[in-house]
Amino acid sequence: MQHKIFFLEDNRTQILVLKLAFSGFENVEVSYFSKGKELIEALEVTPDIAIVDLMLPDIDGLELIKTVREKSPATKIVVISAQEDVNIIAAVQKEGVFNYIVKSESSLSYLRQVIADLIAVIEA
Repeated sequence: MQHKIFFLEDNRTQILVLKLAFSGFENVEVSYFSKGKELIEALEVTPDIAIVDLMLPDIDGLELIKTVREKSPATKIVVISAQEDVNIIAAVQKEGVFNYIVKSESSLSYLRQVIADLIAVIEA
């Protein structure tokens, strides 16, 4: 089964690193977006997983999450952000995201594990 993942990250260097991280996954098709509005427009195709940043140049991350929820309720959302404010994290989790990952040195390996776990949940 092919799993579709939408990945939203506005930092080009981070995108290159993430492409390397996803290169080892089988049966995964990843689409990369640098703007929230691009991801929203692409929701005509329902992704299994959407991985999004909160700090975006064109749209508020929380609004993006709400829009993805409305347009694609079956999509599992993972947030990966440098934002560490507890109130913001609580507001994001209130929207029903699967996981919130704070960007750090170890976040890449943790993200890979979260994606593997999500794929297992979807396939169950």
